[in-house]
Amino acid sequence: MRYKLSAPATLHTTIQLPASKSISNRALILHALAQGHIAPSNLSDCDDTRVMIKALDGNPGHIDILAAGTAMRFLTAYLSVTPGTRIITGTERMQQRPIRILVDALRELGAQIEYAGKEGFPPLRITGTELTGEEISLAGNVSSQYISALLMIGPILKNGLRLNLTGEIISRPYINLTLQLMKEFGADAAWSSESSITVRPEKYRDIPFTVESDWSGASYWYQMVALIQDNEKKESTKTEIKLPGLLPRSYQGDSRGAEIFAKLGVHTTYTDQGVILTKMGTSVTCLKEDLVDIPDLAQTFVVTCCLMNIPFRFTGLQSLKIKETDRIQALITELNKLGYVVKSEQDSILIWNGERCEPASHPVIATYEDHRMAMAFAPAILRTPSIRIADPQVVSKSYPGYWEDLKQVGFGIEIEEKTMWILIISLIALVCIALLAGYIRNQRLQKKIERGELDAMPEVKEADAECCGQHEICERDSLLAAVSKKIEYYDDEELDKYIGIAPEDYTPEQEDEFRDVFYTMQDIDVAGWVRSLQLRGIALPNNIKDEIFLIIGERRF
Repeated sequence: MRYKLSAPATLHTTIQLPASKSISNRALILHALAQGHIAPSNLSDCDDTRVMIKALDGNPGHIDILAAGTAMRFLTAYLSVTPGTRIITGTERMQQRPIRILVDALRELGAQIEYAGKEGFPPLRITGTELTGEEISLAGNVSSQYISALLMIGPILKNGLRLNLTGEIISRPYINLTLQLMKEFGADAAWSSESSITVRPEKYRDIPFTVESDWSGASYWYQMVALIQDNEKKESTKTEIKLPGLLPRSYQGDSRGAEIFAKLGVHTTYTDQGVILTKMGTSVTCLKEDLVDIPDLAQTFVVTCCLMNIPFRFTGLQSLKIKETDRIQALITELNKLGYVVKSEQDSILIWNGERCEPASHPVIATYEDHRMAMAFAPAILRTPSIRIADPQVVSKSYPGYWEDLKQVGFGIEIEEKTMWILIISLIALVCIALLAGYIRNQRLQKKIERGELDAMPEVKEADAECCGQHEICERDSLLAAVSKKIEYYDDEELDKYIGIAPEDYTPEQEDEFRDVFYTMQDIDVAGWVRSLQLRGIALPNNIKDEIFLIIGERRF
């Protein structure tokens, strides 16, 4: 499935953001470690939190966390200190995401963990036991989720935990978020030096806890405000988006995004209820930022800057390669479809110096099973006349109501594959009707033979050498032709660039250009359009011939 988007004229609304996934997942682990009875409230409704709740409910022996990387890391540590033996696994992509660093650290503390598949990757077989180790060292540039997973089980360890981080420490705000939440649940955990954290052995408390709204989800609304162009003459059309539930002094490191978006012309007003976003009118001419502490906002800023024609250099992106997909490469590939040549350095830096390339006429953005790819590229419709989002359902990982919220604001969202399913169902129906008609005809002829009205079944006549495309006995290839010898264009002049390309040599993106023309015409025009392509020397892609045959064939009946 994919969505075809259209942009609203204005942005003036109130959006209730989902609860923070990061806080929800940490709160669930802390609640479980406290063996509490007061469940956290206002939990996120995203996939990651759903699988976390399911995994913690009833202590199942086999846990499938699907594509939830946070759940995989947090639960690996949690299961290591919880009695019982379990298998924890996930999607194919999850089984390609490394986890050796966390497993090695837990083993050093005394954990019993085995690889149930490929060494260094999920699935894992974990037997919970008492961990007697008390001090470990990790590189500071590993995923903060590894560090948070270890910190949260620290109070459960017999001797507590001392965690030493070496080298550069990335994503420090996420570490601080974990420490703040641990303290709320009664833990004694804090930085003991610039690079060391001490967690004392102490039981967690069972407390009531409410999760705040998600600042990473807010980033996409900041992006929309930055990209939309206000009508300066009409006060009623001025951009204003209210986002209740966001706190100015948030635990979430992603709240820093408001500061960076101020450089892109978005003003934030803090109120007792949340924040109000408006346009300031001016922005920087070049943006250089270290995003090491807010890597989840990288896609949002990269896409926004390109569309605003603002060159950038973003550093600190080393964790992007081990996310739901290789986000660095995904950004480079998909922005190329929009006409932007983004480059990377050292697997941790993204740069755009203003270089452009020829954009796809009807770009389809691949989402790579990554929710943030879908959400960061959808607002591009505000600056790009035609854009489609493939596999849009991936947003359920962190923001299930994202598309509904876009509709609320006035974005147009069309499900393109709905048409395809209608065509498929129609084909099946037509085949059934044809078979039934043939059966009835043969039965009637047989009765005429029995009554002596006919001597034998009539012979089937061969088709004329040149078929009009509508005859009942036409072959498939003949159905793809019309009698016209004159070239007629169907607003498809751009397809002339494919003259001479073999039917099997088209890329999926090129095939989509043919579909875009095909889906916009009436069925009576399809045969003529195909004939026009033939006369121009343009071969139909193999993968869409069946669709066209279906339409022409439908008109036969």
